[in-house]
Amino acid sequence: MLWLTLICAAGFMVIAVNTVSYPFYRYDVLARFAPNARLLFDSRSVPITLIGYPLGVQMLYAFAFIAYGAVNDHLAGIVVAAFSAAMLLTTFAVGRVAFSRRTGWLAVLLLLSSLLFVDWSTSGYVDVPVGVYHGLTFLCAFIWLESGERRWALCTGLMAGLAMWTKQSALVLIPALAVVPLLRMLSQREMRLEIRNGMIALGAVLILAGPWYLRSMLLGGPAAVLPAPGAYDAQFIDRSLSTLITFASASLEWGPWLSPAAILGIVLWATHFWKPVIDTTSHHPIDRRRRAWLLGAFIIPFHIIWWQGFSYQTRYLLASAPLYAVLAGHGIDWLLGRLPALLRTPNWAILAAAGVMVFTGMSSRLGAVYHLAVHPLQSDDAKLSRLSEDSWSLVKHIRTMIEPGASIYAMDGALAYWLHKYHFKQGYPLTLADLKGFDYFITSASGESVYRFYNALDNEVLGALGNTEKLPEIYRHNETVAVYHVGPVGP
Repeated sequence: MLWLTLICAAGFMVIAVNTVSYPFYRYDVLARFAPNARLLFDSRSVPITLIGYPLGVQMLYAFAFIAYGAVNDHLAGIVVAAFSAAMLLTTFAVGRVAFSRRTGWLAVLLLLSSLLFVDWSTSGYVDVPVGVYHGLTFLCAFIWLESGERRWALCTGLMAGLAMWTKQSALVLIPALAVVPLLRMLSQREMRLEIRNGMIALGAVLILAGPWYLRSMLLGGPAAVLPAPGAYDAQFIDRSLSTLITFASASLEWGPWLSPAAILGIVLWATHFWKPVIDTTSHHPIDRRRRAWLLGAFIIPFHIIWWQGFSYQTRYLLASAPLYAVLAGHGIDWLLGRLPALLRTPNWAILAAAGVMVFTGMSSRLGAVYHLAVHPLQSDDAKLSRLSEDSWSLVKHIRTMIEPGASIYAMDGALAYWLHKYHFKQGYPLTLADLKGFDYFITSASGESVYRFYNALDNEVLGALGNTEKLPEIYRHNETVAVYHVGPVGP
């Protein structure tokens, strides 16, 4: 197991090098998480403007800034790496406890082989953190289901509460918690005890996460509580049947190893509802049918909500990635039990296969390791010029051309973090009145498609672009991105 651990550790180190050596450069981090963390750091409080999206991860970034005494993307990157490590450990724990030790190891290797996991583990987004808490909530719920102990009901509620502090999509965990006492009441006579434990779990969720959602409701109404796709993303929702079967339709994202293994594991999981004895690899005391129902409560509602409203991004399913990886590992474990010759494979061959799997997932992120080795003292300016050349060059031009303190209305929210010395707002204005009070307006490549999706191409703002009295152009960055002055330019 030592060499297998080292292979997994090597894969994680590639992720860690990416998160720590690079500054933030991905869209949602630059548009939301990093600006919010900077705002929390600067204000040392939670401003009234921050409502809706939970601040769990942003606060951790802010704590990293506070520890350093200044905004520092690289120190915040340690938080990103820590959640990636936690995802791997959570996946192993779920596999080990709910299935078998071999399932746990296979699940970790399959997760590390996934391009989707590795890519978004290095991004600073919240999909991996919420996946950690999603997996821990299932783990605690499973132990609660098996033991009936009150402390595990409490732990389940606490993990669900932390998940809800990370992302609004974790609200789907609340009905999943109710499944545990229901399943236990089917085989136990102490109904009062099970209801009490269920209330303890729910109470822990409400105490931990309730204040944030109540605050958001009071300040912003229901729209600030329930997640919804953005104006740009809504046009790419795909509710086709092929999208629902994500491990087939998005197999390139999930990776060549995890995709078929997950399909096998899901099919095997489905058989446990009516023929649980088919599972001959899990620990004997485990009630396989109850486990199947619990998995269903954690996976199916989230998957259907994703399919109907958020299928424009496969990465959102990383919330369930520990469970998918465990099912995939269970599928391979079960298959190995049916092919005993494979169990006699030499250790060197097993390690070689594990190395190939991990390399598959890490191959697209080895550039960070190369550049750290060859250019260990490279500046963030040089890194961003390579990682986000177009946006970073635009930001540098704006900083040179426009005085700090000016008000900027931009279509591209990714500019927010880098233009923190300006009054910044992101959106797609329809009328010139929307630009009132702003000094500059910046278009983006996404603008035309968003306006077309909402049948708003014929709007006042687009009609005024380039008009010397309304929106004169002062800088052309490329074909779709330009900076306009709001109102005529003074002499």
